Amino acid sequence: MKNDNIKSVKERSIIKPLIITIGIVGIFFLGFLLFSGEEKQSTQLRAVNPIPTPASIVRIAQPSVDSASWKTYVDPVVKYSIKYPVNIIPSDGGRKGVGVLFHFTDYDPNKMTAAHNNYENLIITPRNETGKDASYGFTQGKYIRISLNNAYGIDASINGNYDILLNDTNKSGDVIEIALLNFPTADPNKMETLRQMVRTFRFSR
Repeated sequence: MKNDNIKSVKERSIIKPLIITIGIVGIFFLGFLLFSGEEKQSTQLRAVNPIPTPASIVRIAQPSVDSASWKTYVDPVVKYSIKYPVNIIPSDGGRKGVGVLFHFTDYDPNKMTAAHNNYENLIITPRNETGKDASYGFTQGKYIRISLNNAYGIDASINGNYDILLNDTNKSGDVIEIALLNFPTADPNKMETLRQMVRTFRFSR
């Protein structure tokens, strides 16, 4: 009987460390699998949107039209400015820091029809992503890295719709989104004017 008790104690003394060892190995193995999965996903994202180098950043050119006589819209809250011609009106509801819509002076909502149910406009919106890289929120889609005057960001345009996101070099403020909706009945000359406006954008941070 005494020998049986000794044998039982010895078996327990062996089984307990064995269980602990198996548990530790299992935890390390699970961690390895999770790390491998994250690394694989990270590699896939880098393949879609490579880590930028100076040579891979596309610099947006200055306006190809004379913008010397254009007016300047300034947002002192988000700290940026953009120029616009006299035939365009900025509409921000008298509130800075919440976004602005630019549209042409001949826009008349009463003339909207089923065939022409949209109008040429440019929208600038803060994204409430202070301190973030401009690519924040776009890690699953394709884009190109761009620089625009003293702003840096991404061009995520698709299907003719202009969509860029910008922040300053130090990411000291909010990310700005500039959107230009393209639609079948849009006036190409007006759309080009809006694109030229985008090229005058700059931060005052």
